[in-house]
Amino acid sequence: RVLPEWSQAPAEKLKIIEVADLANVPTLEKKEFEDYHTFFCCLGSRVKKGKKEFRDVDYQFPLDFAALGRDCGVKHYSVISSQGAKKSSWFLYMKTKGEMEEDLKKMNLPYLSIFRPGMITGRNNDKRFTDKLAGFVKATCIASNVSTAKIAECMLNDTLTYHLKPNNPENVRIFTN
Repeated sequence: RVLPEWSQAPAEKLKIIEVADLANVPTLEKKEFEDYHTFFCCLGSRVKKGKKEFRDVDYQFPLDFAALGRDCGVKHYSVISSQGAKKSSWFLYMKTKGEMEEDLKKMNLPYLSIFRPGMITGRNNDKRFTDKLAGFVKATCIASNVSTAKIAECMLNDTLTYHLKPNNPENVRIFTN
């Protein structure tokens, strides 16, 4: 879905890719994406939607999108994961995010940025109980809070840094808050 906030981005800097079914990403025409430098993946679902949908959105689709970028010559892939992501976790959410991170690293992308925010606040398009709770209780003992705007700012700054210094020997960077 396209969010109203995205209309503020300059069209020459940001191309919004709309796909009716994200399971079709591997079949997209690669030539449409060959002149792009960075792919951003900010997908996320909820476990309560069902394990299959959650796994598709939080694991498979980010990998498919990264493979599309790699195959099109995109040099930088930036993805949102989660604080506490660990493939050996007993919790489905953390385990899935950890597996996604590990499998992205195995893809040998030219430059991979992984963002591990704590509790994400300010989702105007997707109100969640935890957002309301975070307003009343400081959850610093579990996870720190970070706004969607701050995550976007960090992702943009990382991208600009990469493009200013494309020969950085670090090809995987992990950011936490």
